[in-house]
Amino acid sequence: MRERHFSLSPAPGAPLETAPPSDVAEPSAAPETSPSATLAPEPTPEPTQIQEPADTVAAVTPEPVAHTEQPAPPEETLGITCGWIAAGAALAAALIVSVLFLVFRRKRRAAVPAGPVGFALGKVHEQGARESQQDCFAVSPAELECEQGLLAVVADGMGGLSNGDKVSQTAVSAMLDGFCTACGEPGLVLLELLGRANQAVNRLLGAENLTKSGSTLAAGLIRSGKFHWISVGDSRIALYRNGALLQLNREHVYRNELFTSAVNGKDSFNAAVSNPRAGGLTSYLGMGNLKYIDIPAAPVDIQPGDKFILMSDGVYNALGPDELGSALKRPAQDAAEAIRRAVEAKGYVTQDNYTAIIIEAASGERRAGHSDTGGRDHNEDFVCISASGVKLCAVVADGLGGHGGGAAASRAAAELVGATWDGTVSEDYLSELVQAAHRKVLSLQTQACAMKTTITFLAVNGMKAAWAHVGDSRIYHFLDGRLVSRTRDHSASQIAVMLGTITEDQIRFHEDRNRVYRALGQDGELKVETHFEALSPGKHAFLLCTDGFWEFIVESEMEKDLRNAADPEEWLDLMRSRLTARVPSNNDNNSAAAAWVDME
Repeated sequence: MRERHFSLSPAPGAPLETAPPSDVAEPSAAPETSPSATLAPEPTPEPTQIQEPADTVAAVTPEPVAHTEQPAPPEETLGITCGWIAAGAALAAALIVSVLFLVFRRKRRAAVPAGPVGFALGKVHEQGARESQQDCFAVSPAELECEQGLLAVVADGMGGLSNGDKVSQTAVSAMLDGFCTACGEPGLVLLELLGRANQAVNRLLGAENLTKSGSTLAAGLIRSGKFHWISVGDSRIALYRNGALLQLNREHVYRNELFTSAVNGKDSFNAAVSNPRAGGLTSYLGMGNLKYIDIPAAPVDIQPGDKFILMSDGVYNALGPDELGSALKRPAQDAAEAIRRAVEAKGYVTQDNYTAIIIEAASGERRAGHSDTGGRDHNEDFVCISASGVKLCAVVADGLGGHGGGAAASRAAAELVGATWDGTVSEDYLSELVQAAHRKVLSLQTQACAMKTTITFLAVNGMKAAWAHVGDSRIYHFLDGRLVSRTRDHSASQIAVMLGTITEDQIRFHEDRNRVYRALGQDGELKVETHFEALSPGKHAFLLCTDGFWEFIVESEMEKDLRNAADPEEWLDLMRSRLTARVPSNNDNNSAAAAWVDME
């Protein structure tokens, strides 16, 4: 972030807010497709203080198996298969330079843990014909998705044994409690959480009661567009994609070991199939040390429309693959209701507890984010994007250089807003969240460090959208490939436009373009600009970006790259290609978040 300062004393000038479509101008001298030397501003001069305007105005389908609730005879066999695939290619020198640049560029992307799609949830949790409910399930809070991802857990207390309900509840609680503070690679996070869950169950039972009760566990973690999972016992995890149901995990039941014995000639296959203890569990929480766990060698790359289902055996023992597939054709919660109706229709007098969580990768919303250090020593921008079902939250913040602590200020503000947003879409609520972020930044300031930051905040829920901003980071709104509106900067150069001393297309090159008059962390009252929009039918696209990004890309180019892009990530890449061809060696940090919302 370039060095910038501001003051809050009264000054002449026009008030600024969200610009209507007619006010969005494109630099007249800017090229349509190719880089232009005129789009590379000279190094920014040392800042001086400016004044704020006085007023404001508005502007796999395995065969179902029977579940025997007792632990199976112990065996000492197992493995967790992992594989590494390495590949290399030799390229010409020019191509190597290009590829290395792209790789390096991607490595510096901001923390955008959520994947390229949003997620909708479906849940069914029924007692069946049993006297008590021994299944338990949970989904992580939405406010954790921005930083941690989405965690879903299903546990099935072993019927016929004591305290099955308490064991499953203890396991799920331990997973969720640990997830709040877990960090690291997703596969390792799941392993750590499973260890916590098993330890919690073992403590609950006590050494003298190990193996006398227990629970299965199946967990899925979505982060960065990938589905990671882990399981113990016979609860299943499956993927429904393009009309086919594929089981992802393997059950830990005695049948597998009987089949192994048969393959090795120690027993017959008929004996393995008919063994009354074939469905007994060979690994479960509450047995002490776990014998088996199931974890993939690589996560599943999520595609729009995918549905992941975590289910207890009460679901798949009642419904066959075709029946489950028929239910999963529906949206997530409708699918859950279809499973409930189908199980009830069976009318089994011994129907087990049955529980399922369905996670649907909703195809109506796609998003991407990027943050680059540019030519600076460190990055003071921060990008945060999260989505769940029809809800989306995107935040881009730019710490002000020259005040110290810009990186801490931008991160603190963005994380607070992203973690606190509860799905409400209103101007007042967004303003309250930004004010809370402002107070957070103020609380972090010291006598030696008066940290400050800009912020842009987009919230979408269903057919409603609202956004808020402070400073000169921008939000652009496009509909069907055309620019509809953008926010107006709280900067000296924007004031010059309002006063008529410069034109809109000169703002990128103005000598005062680095001078802002509003920022989180400022002294005195903070005015937050907000806007509400009822989303009309069509393809909406939103771009949130710092000044280090928008200064080098004109609006007509944003539109052209939007029309040529297959997804938000490609849109950002196309614009960044223009940016990298134009920026000077000492260019500012540049960051952006893009979201597409289809309302057709």
